[in-house]
Amino acid sequence: MHIVYFALKYISLVSIVNKIKTQPVFLLLIPVFFVLHGFLYFFGFIAPAEAALLALFYCTGALLLYLLVWLLYRRQWQKASIVTAYLLMAYFFFGAYHDFFLRHLPVLSHYSVLLLLIVTVFAILILFLRKAKKLLQLVAWLNLLFIAYILVDIVLLMGNYIHPPAGKFSFLKEHSITYKPVPAINKPDIYFLVFDEYASSISLKENYGYRNDIDSLLVQRGFRVLPESYSNYNYTPASIASILNMNYISGLADSVLLTAKDMNECLGLIKYSQVLSFLSGQGYEIVNCSHFNLMNSPVTVNDPILPVKTGLISDNTLYSKIKRDVWGDMNRDLLLDRLPWMKNAPDQNNRQLLKMIKDQSAKKNTHPVFVFGHLYMPHDPFWYDNKNQIRDPQQRANDIASPATPYLAYLTHVNLEMKMLLDTIQQHTNRKAVIIVMGDHGFRGRDIDQNLRKNYQNLNAVYIPGKNNQLFYDSISGVNQFRVVFNTLFNQSIPLQKDSMIFLNGKE
Repeated sequence: MHIVYFALKYISLVSIVNKIKTQPVFLLLIPVFFVLHGFLYFFGFIAPAEAALLALFYCTGALLLYLLVWLLYRRQWQKASIVTAYLLMAYFFFGAYHDFFLRHLPVLSHYSVLLLLIVTVFAILILFLRKAKKLLQLVAWLNLLFIAYILVDIVLLMGNYIHPPAGKFSFLKEHSITYKPVPAINKPDIYFLVFDEYASSISLKENYGYRNDIDSLLVQRGFRVLPESYSNYNYTPASIASILNMNYISGLADSVLLTAKDMNECLGLIKYSQVLSFLSGQGYEIVNCSHFNLMNSPVTVNDPILPVKTGLISDNTLYSKIKRDVWGDMNRDLLLDRLPWMKNAPDQNNRQLLKMIKDQSAKKNTHPVFVFGHLYMPHDPFWYDNKNQIRDPQQRANDIASPATPYLAYLTHVNLEMKMLLDTIQQHTNRKAVIIVMGDHGFRGRDIDQNLRKNYQNLNAVYIPGKNNQLFYDSISGVNQFRVVFNTLFNQSIPLQKDSMIFLNGKE
């Protein structure tokens, strides 16, 4: 029996080795490696079942592509497999090629140059294959190469499961917060309303000559406007993470190149932030009306903006890069309107979130609530004009080239929605709820530059009924917002941090 067992084992090993030497197994290994490597890179952000489904989808596509090339090559499987392998590698690893050249040879990172280079190499490959006769060694080499890549990733992945890696980002220990016992006082409901990319009135006046009436609207409703406020970071996930943790993010230094993985690390910091933890400990219910997951309150709207799930992997393919960075920049809003599941998605999400916040304010709760609302306005796409009319998709498609004019026009609609939202909250809560209205950063437009202060100058206004708001100061930044809020509402003595702006390079 032992002899039979070892004989069968030997035969199976021989069979596997022969297949590696003579069969184009790499046609399946390439998509499997692409998904596995992405799953490893974004470990913790993607479910294994979702990654497996993506790999199955890509493997099916690879086999169909091979079948087509095989027919074109009159059933010469060796040449067809080599051509297919090249096309698969060009498609799946296009993002990696682009990032490599962006770092080391920027002149070759331009899409026109990189695509021309890929086509040129493909033409050379076709010419080479015309004369090539024996390709079995190349087939075996490609099989062994991708088997080795996959084995290395499997070992690294097993290490991650055995010893889960710590989060990339944390918070500066020297700025840790110590809380005093909170006295038994009435704890008001708190509404934290973030209007994405809403710039301060000073910024709009200085940079665009635009006089915004939002400040007077807020003052009339009892708000204190903080006119010189600014964010600490120029991108939403980092800015919100710093605000809700009352701290700077260790690992996000000035001029750091922000990646999709970094953004998702920031989403983790938002989910389990210090503000949410403190308020939960004080008996507050966390009500999520945003695009972010918060503790035990998951996101409730579709989000076409932030990279999620397997999109983190597929985002680096040739199709995704071209769609987003080339075709998408010019025709993104046309795309949003043509795809049924994306049609008017940002505007519909905003409407859904506004309704959720208003409905929450009408509830009679026996415990205090912290309502976090994040509205994707006045950030582009700019859905409305200055007459509060929905703009044509063709008009919106041109906004990327010159966004300032439609942004300023869109403010008319955003201000109207903000006015109705604040009036509803104050009416339903008898003006007893604390309301914080902020932009997560300033209006960036196309000018995302380290030296432009306007990228950070944000709208900031607070309404604190029955409390002296003298602790707030006109030039407050995001990391100190809730430090002052907690000092004011709960008699804390949390020291303030130095207000600073940190530039994140979002080219990646």
